[in-house]
Amino acid sequence: MVENSDVLKHILETLIAVSSRKTNESHAVFVMDKVMKKLEKQYDFLRNVSLKDTTFLEGGENVSIMTNLDSISKNDFGKALYDIVSSMNEVLGTDAGHYFIREIARSVQSNYSSIIKEFGVDFNLMQLEYEINEMEKRVFSRKPE
Repeated sequence: MVENSDVLKHILETLIAVSSRKTNESHAVFVMDKVMKKLEKQYDFLRNVSLKDTTFLEGGENVSIMTNLDSISKNDFGKALYDIVSSMNEVLGTDAGHYFIREIARSVQSNYSSIIKEFGVDFNLMQLEYEINEMEKRVFSRKPE
């Protein structure tokens, strides 16, 4: 069985890797850290996650999880995962690109995909929600003639 801490670490590393292709690793880690600090207020268990820029370090890991998160309920853990991915997409804005969430979904290892869905996180649905929100913004920003 895959533990919550393993899932969170994999998602954060995937987000950093995909974001790094859009910007650079230092910026991706900076943005991820900013997102995590913001979400710590809502999800206390995220305080146990440490992020660091390993651009100039050999063999270092970007993500460290200090305590076991396996006691967190599936519901709370799933909400946190959803908020982390959507917040990264929002904060990166145009740097992330239109299909950022879809790229995350493709980059997640197959053994984690089904586990993530068990937490209620559906990347296809997230991508669709993002596209609908973007269309609404464009429609409402038009000025009536």
